[in-house]
Amino acid sequence: MVDGSRRLALFVDFENFFNSFGKGFKIRPIIQKLSEHGVLSIRRAYGDWCKYEAYRKELVENGLELIDQPALASSGKNGADIKLATDAIEAVFLHPDIDVYAIASGDSDFIPLVRKLREHGRYVIVLSSKVLAAPIIQQNCDEFIPCEIFGAGGKVDVDMNAATNLFKQVIRIREDRGDAMDIPQHKNMMLKLDPSFHESLIGFASFKDFVEAIIKSQDLPYRVERDAKSNVNYLIRYP
Repeated sequence: MVDGSRRLALFVDFENFFNSFGKGFKIRPIIQKLSEHGVLSIRRAYGDWCKYEAYRKELVENGLELIDQPALASSGKNGADIKLATDAIEAVFLHPDIDVYAIASGDSDFIPLVRKLREHGRYVIVLSSKVLAAPIIQQNCDEFIPCEIFGAGGKVDVDMNAATNLFKQVIRIREDRGDAMDIPQHKNMMLKLDPSFHESLIGFASFKDFVEAIIKSQDLPYRVERDAKSNVNYLIRYP
């Protein structure tokens, strides 16, 4: 269910983001995924649109404003990253109601932008290839969404033991604090410790599926139970 109280801004560094997909690029799955977080109020893509003419129609049909940044140097480098960063910071002040910023790029040059957005209390999502994105940007955002979950790129080697240990670490933290063990907050805390975690990379369709598989494989003294009033799944410890 979409959280209608949250508003999002999507800023796409198209050349960098396109390299995560190649010719199989599709924007619609990304829009649908981000819409799980709330309402996409701003949708902008920055690039040399003469170079990427073939993708303009699909982007426009999905509500993206195309900001043209043609290559001005012989190297082919354009100023999309600078324009994107200045527009994103401007949006913080012009649109204070937007609390989630999605940056579609794995370029480490965006680290200062990511940090500044977080300083202003914004939740920052980075979308890029798990393989191609700079590790520093994967670890410095609030949530990293790998393009591989949309069928882009090749197979990603994910350490299942690391994911399992992260899950158990969060259990220990929450039990020590006496927290209610709701599943959504459990994932949120895992993302705080490792923003690059994503259950889809390990082969699970949902976080609940991941949780139930870990409980079974590790023989943990828990079960997943849905609360009838809140309609939220909880981890319930056996007596």
